[in-house]
Amino acid sequence: MINTDPINKQIELAIKEEIIRGTLTQGQKISIEELAARWGVSSTPVRDAIKSLEAKGFLKVSPRKAIYVSSLDAQSFKEINDLRIALECLAVELAIPHLTDDQIDAAIEQYQLAFEEYQKTGDRNALGLVDSVVHDLFRENCHNSRLIGVIQDLRDLLDWAQAIVVVQPTSFEDAWPEHMAILKQARMRNIQAARDAMRTHLSNAFARTIKRLE
Repeated sequence: MINTDPINKQIELAIKEEIIRGTLTQGQKISIEELAARWGVSSTPVRDAIKSLEAKGFLKVSPRKAIYVSSLDAQSFKEINDLRIALECLAVELAIPHLTDDQIDAAIEQYQLAFEEYQKTGDRNALGLVDSVVHDLFRENCHNSRLIGVIQDLRDLLDWAQAIVVVQPTSFEDAWPEHMAILKQARMRNIQAARDAMRTHLSNAFARTIKRLE
């Protein structure tokens, strides 16, 4: 499929993927000229891409205009998570009136089947495959394109942080009952309880992550 995104957006996504994968490492200096040469473009779309990635937290531009990959520590991780809690709880509130019973039931079934597979085989990957289902459900159905974009950017930052700050695997089996609690409250159309369940889950997930980090 032909990529019809503007060139600055294509460059932005390419740089972000290299950061998340670790091809570009924390504190590494980035050259606009080298990136422009690699892409065969002028410096303008590269500068636009860098400006966007700086705003999203992936890059830092020094007072002398030098550009570096951002560095993450426990405090940065906490700040990102605080934003995620606020925004994903808002997504829950906005999405529930738009979700059908069938959509919620399908998500619940995915989690139930994954947990049954985990119980049978002990394979945590079964739980990992559905780990984002509840988050995707509310984000994609919140009917707010700006909120969708911001949440996705935060999740990209968290994926990056998980990869470089926290080396131990995510506690999928701890998250499973929390995900189910969110969905069950959403199924009963209890918006406040669903919001509270999402807040509890994300707070617990952060606490588990920081514990492993420490």
